[in-house]
Amino acid sequence: MANNRHRLLLLAFFTLFGCSNLNEKAPKGAEKITATTEKAQKSSNSISAFKHEKGRFEKQGENWVEFHDDTDVTYTFRETGRDNTWVYAHDDTRNYEIKLPVKDGQMMLRTDTSRDDAWGPYYILTPVIK
Repeated sequence: MANNRHRLLLLAFFTLFGCSNLNEKAPKGAEKITATTEKAQKSSNSISAFKHEKGRFEKQGENWVEFHDDTDVTYTFRETGRDNTWVYAHDDTRNYEIKLPVKDGQMMLRTDTSRDDAWGPYYILTPVIK
């Protein structure tokens, strides 16, 4: 019974996307989606720094170090993950979390890591690609 359900789901999927059987090629444009996703992931992995109005974040090993133009104080954030939208990092000494946008945009900061809704806007960032 489960096998028949699986076959019906596959048939519905391929019918919906223009394939009448498993031997046909993928729908036109599917390779573009795959290429775009791979390009975005490669772009995400190529970011070496972010600039903002008061300084920058630089990738150093597994960490992101924040530098300010007007002081020698730095903050270190350990990268905890990334996807096609964000680079996620955590400041272990202050228990802060940040989300750095892979594309130009608003950085998000969370100082209360116990609350999922505690994210707030911080700097506008521009990524620097290697």
